[in-house]
Amino acid sequence: MRSILAVVTGSEMDRAVLDAAFAVGRSFASRIEVFHPRYDPTLGVPLVGDGMMGFSLTDIMGTLEAQSRRQAERARQTFDAWRAERGVPAAEAEGVKGLCTLWRELTGAPSELVTLRGRLADLIVIERPGHPEHDTSLIGETALFDSGRPVLCAPAGASDTLPSRMAVLWNGSAQAARAVGDALPLLMRAESVAVICLDENGDLEGPSAADLVDQLKLHGARALAQSIQRGGDDEPVALLKAAMAFGAGLIVMGAYGHSRFRELILGGVTRHVLAHSTVPVLMAR
Repeated sequence: MRSILAVVTGSEMDRAVLDAAFAVGRSFASRIEVFHPRYDPTLGVPLVGDGMMGFSLTDIMGTLEAQSRRQAERARQTFDAWRAERGVPAAEAEGVKGLCTLWRELTGAPSELVTLRGRLADLIVIERPGHPEHDTSLIGETALFDSGRPVLCAPAGASDTLPSRMAVLWNGSAQAARAVGDALPLLMRAESVAVICLDENGDLEGPSAADLVDQLKLHGARALAQSIQRGGDDEPVALLKAAMAFGAGLIVMGAYGHSRFRELILGGVTRHVLAHSTVPVLMAR
């Protein structure tokens, strides 16, 4: 994971994104590209034209431009303060090797910009979608489904160090397999990896948790299988409870369920884990 794209939007969650990227980056001597997808105000021009509801088109454009500028300024200020605090060298500096960072800002439709830049990265780091004031679900949707790269969703207060314990939420699906493959460099660095599977009736479609553990051990990962029972909980509640009881500092899972990210947030395992996990979640599609 030598190339990381950390997406900052100008919100209070930017620091969590940067720290989550730093946790991975210093373990792999990565180049962290801190990317601000600046919103193009012309994309928000009302189709009805000038004079809508008493506001001129100039007024509307001015408001949108000012908002876009403030977000870009906040994102850059957070980046500059974070880089100075962490002492991460600039990628442009002469003779820099190993962990480094650079700032990039492009203007357009944020979700499209993140998708295109993300295709060049080994890992995309974004804030956890669903914030009530600045929901980034569309950015997460396109990054996950259209970039072809794994996405790490950082919650508030994300740690700046890799955790010693990680959990894989396993259901035997192709999506879960892709997530495990993408996360393998991280899983190999953990002291312990729990492969957690809800398999009450022995009717799991696909390889079992024990099968996956065998494969992980071939790569040197210290893994164990945990087949859990639902009990009185719904499936997502039971899975997340097991991951938290294990002490996982990172959760790996496939983005299975519905076909679009917003629907995933609204239902099923992914919705619950993203909404309630206090640790980063790495997903792949």
